[in-house]
Amino acid sequence: MFRIIPKEEKFFDLFEKQAKAIKACLPILLEIASNRHIEPLWEKQIQELEQNCDSITKEIIVKAGQTFVTPIDREDIYALAQAIDDVMDFVEEVVIKIVDYKVLPDEALKKFLEIIRLSIIQVYDGIFKLRKLENVDELQIKMKKCEHNADKLVKDIIADSYEISVSDILTQGASEYLSKKELQAVFDSYNHTRQRREIAEKMEEATDACEKVFHNLGNIYLKHA
Repeated sequence: MFRIIPKEEKFFDLFEKQAKAIKACLPILLEIASNRHIEPLWEKQIQELEQNCDSITKEIIVKAGQTFVTPIDREDIYALAQAIDDVMDFVEEVVIKIVDYKVLPDEALKKFLEIIRLSIIQVYDGIFKLRKLENVDELQIKMKKCEHNADKLVKDIIADSYEISVSDILTQGASEYLSKKELQAVFDSYNHTRQRREIAEKMEEATDACEKVFHNLGNIYLKHA
């Protein structure tokens, strides 16, 4: 039966629970950056974390619908909960692509993993300041720096992805002078470069999702601080 609950302060507990859920993925990102081989277990681990985060998000949305007086505007609760959940979704996609494509991160992708790690830390700290509406300007500056670095890095990786042109090799007749093994190596290199670009693009989306959390936090502070 539908029930109206009076003003509820537990939303802050749930947001902090969400923050802890996304921070729990950091050990996986660190392991990916440091390992010399792909570990299939990463995919299972990140999916379990995403499911946990998703259940918290649903709990927030249901509670917001049942609560008569919310501590912050209802639409802000929905928007913030979804923004935090989006961070987890994009990080999950990054890990799954790395595992499925068997792409061991090179230095550029390792830098991207570090950017995501720092972005998640800013999000975590920002959410824990929400309860008392503490100033997040310093965290937002750090987040903007992460976003700027991510934008630059993904542009570099995309540019690199166009350096190998299989069509040029074939149209110039170069394939006539390549053995089957050598031609396969060309295609493998092309596929690896394309997959690397896809991973980088998802990494940028994860960073953008972190910045969106701060956009939502900013809206809340403007209304209530």
